[in-house]
Amino acid sequence: MKRDRRALVLVRIGRSHSFSALLVAPASGRNWDLAVSHYDDTELPDGACVEWRHRYAGGKWDGIWHFFSAHPDALDRYDYYWLVDDDIEAQPELVEALFDYVRTEGFELAQPALTPDSYYSHRITLACPGFRHRHTNVVEIMAPILSARILHSVLPLFRYTRSGFGLDWMWQRFVTNPRKEIAIIDAFPVRHARPLRKILRPAMEAEGMTPEEDRARLVREYGAKRLHGVAFAGVTVVGRTLRGRLRMALALAVVHWRQRHQIDKRRWGMAETSALLYRQLFSPLGFSQHERRG
Repeated sequence: MKRDRRALVLVRIGRSHSFSALLVAPASGRNWDLAVSHYDDTELPDGACVEWRHRYAGGKWDGIWHFFSAHPDALDRYDYYWLVDDDIEAQPELVEALFDYVRTEGFELAQPALTPDSYYSHRITLACPGFRHRHTNVVEIMAPILSARILHSVLPLFRYTRSGFGLDWMWQRFVTNPRKEIAIIDAFPVRHARPLRKILRPAMEAEGMTPEEDRARLVREYGAKRLHGVAFAGVTVVGRTLRGRLRMALALAVVHWRQRHQIDKRRWGMAETSALLYRQLFSPLGFSQHERRG
């Protein structure tokens, strides 16, 4: 089936979500459809404009697998998929621009950067003013954008993981040209509004499971290896391309040091800047030696 140049925003949603702006965005004029997969008994607000509805009382990633099992035609209809957490705050016009940017650049795996007042886990995901986007080895599991081809390739990995821990060490393996087709997009940052590990971890632990066990299974069954996020190239707001780990390390360290007082959901000081520099310079990228290059 020929896919439309249209994207799908798929969110697993619960009662403490921060997703209202996208739920009520009118369908007319959008370049994306919205799929809502409920993990609890939350009802949508009046006026919600949703193309796909689904309920499944599990985690994010096994829930996504279940959604596509229930709606297989959704796998053949779209060119890009944003598998986003329900505590991401974004306006409809930003989502429009984000998908347009991903298509124009030809990325296969990407994510919007996070605003400095966001809760974050990977330092590399914080927005870097002065850049349009950065080429990286890691896109995290909070708000990834996958091309249709990548989604088809990695979807089987979702079935038996509730947390998705370890997926961000895995899915870059499926990108044809990872040095050009993976990116964090600074031009259109989003805000992560909820503290980390407040919903899924307690639910898993109540059932005798942990996210770390999910990750250990991926390591055991697929050979996933720990990766730290590294930006090895980037395009600035004036269209200049920076290449090389050292140049990017220095640029990121300077930017984040200058905005350290805005990064208020986790401490940012000299130790964090030093860790960023070290990982930028010395952490392995994890790309296969057999990768195809463009």
